[in-house]
Amino acid sequence: MSKFSALYGLGLIGISGAHVGLNAWTDATASEAFASLLPGIRLGMAFLLGIVVRQSMHKLPQHSRGWAVLSVVFLAIAALNYYVFTWTYSIELIATLGWCALAMTLLYAKFDALTHWPKIIVPAYLGIWPITQLWLAALPSITVLQLVMISIATTFAVAFLFRGLEKLALRPIHRRVQTA
Repeated sequence: MSKFSALYGLGLIGISGAHVGLNAWTDATASEAFASLLPGIRLGMAFLLGIVVRQSMHKLPQHSRGWAVLSVVFLAIAALNYYVFTWTYSIELIATLGWCALAMTLLYAKFDALTHWPKIIVPAYLGIWPITQLWLAALPSITVLQLVMISIATTFAVAFLFRGLEKLALRPIHRRVQTA
């Protein structure tokens, strides 16, 4: 493990603890002292998880079936905690792990229809949390299911748009030269 991978891993652990701890403290004390930091911490947690996974990619299993099982398990735990138990901020951490495992599932899937998904997965993973936060800010009374559906649809639309722009930008430019 490289020095940077270890630092990113420690950063992920630290920012995840800060996310859960600051949110719990803010709720318990009704203080707004750190309220402006919380969205950045929430997004930083997802980005650091992506960086840690990317840095460790060569050491992680490359079978989509195992990642699919992990994704279902993490997302089911998050859903169970949300709908059955009292709210805790670890639900967001568990859901982030589920989304990361789903991204890895799509990255390693061997379906013909998903041939170009690896180019779309990175922007989708990196974009889901900022887009979700923007939708939540724009529509504060939205239900969780509506938020999930609109965020995923918007995220993949933006990811496909970026993929199209990337293909357009990488296309060679041919100029016809006319002789005089």
